[in-house]
Parts: sequence; structure tokens; C-alpha cells
Amino acid sequence: AQAGLAKIRTYLKNNPPPDLHHKAMVLWASSYVSGLMTAEEQKACIKELLAAERPTGGWAFSRLYPWSRADGKEQDLETSDGYGTGFVIFVLRRAGVPANEPAVARGVAWLKSHQRASGRWYTRSLNKDNEHFISHAGSAYAVMALTACGEK
Repeated sequence: AQAGLAKIRTYLKNNPPPDLHHKAMVLWASSYVSGLMTAEEQKACIKELLAAERPTGGWAFSRLYPWSRADGKEQDLETSDGYGTGFVIFVLRRAGVPANEPAVARGVAWLKSHQRASGRWYTRSLNKDNEHFISHAGSAYAVMALTACGEK
């Protein structure tokens, strides 16, 4: 296992994450496994995640993970969603950012005010508008984020 981890560390050192979503995934993993990111890289990723907050207090998945839509429509880079907000808050908490950090607190407020009557949080598909399966993952991240912040 140690040899495999050494290979992963070398791979990540030689192949930096291509976007903020991938950086955040490595930040999350680094909360369990040392040596995946330097302390400076972790701080930079946290700063970048905090800077990606939208004016509404949430985060937009489309800003974290650039994707060309299959339906030819423009990505909505401004609207906060369940995936972006839940994912970022959860990762920030795993990285040691306190729940009372203002951006995290605003994100929690956003999640609390945007849960649908069905119990889930909506996230527009980055690919096409006929199916929004990413809302399932976004709802899971929202629950994980709220739990990580001590919310019920």
C-alpha cells in the first residue's frame, strides 16, 4: 500500500489538478493521506475555494468544473447550486476551516434556504438540460456539509 501511495504522490506532483474541482478533491483526500498537497498548496486551494463564493452565499458547480455543454447552451457561472455549495463547504470543513468562518456560515444559510420540498437540492447538469442527475450527488454533499458544520 505504501508503494501505491508513493506513486499517487508522485503522480499528483507531476500532474497538477486541471481545475478547482479536481484541486478540491485532492484537498479532501489530503485530509486523510499526508503528502498529497503541500501546506502551501492546501492554503492556496482553500483561498481559491473561498474566492469562488457567489454573491448569494453559495457556490456554482459550473465555476468549479469547466465543461462544454453537449446541448450548446451557455454554462450558468453565477447561480449557486446544491453540488457546488455542499461540496465546497464539506471540503473546507475537512480541510480544517471552521464552521463559523463567514463564507462557510453563508453557505450553510444558502443550503438551509434552498432545500426543495422534496428534500433535495437542485444542481443544473453541466452537460444538458433534460436530466439533472448531478442533483443527487449535490444533495448528498449538502447533507454532508450540514453535518460537518454541526447542523441538523
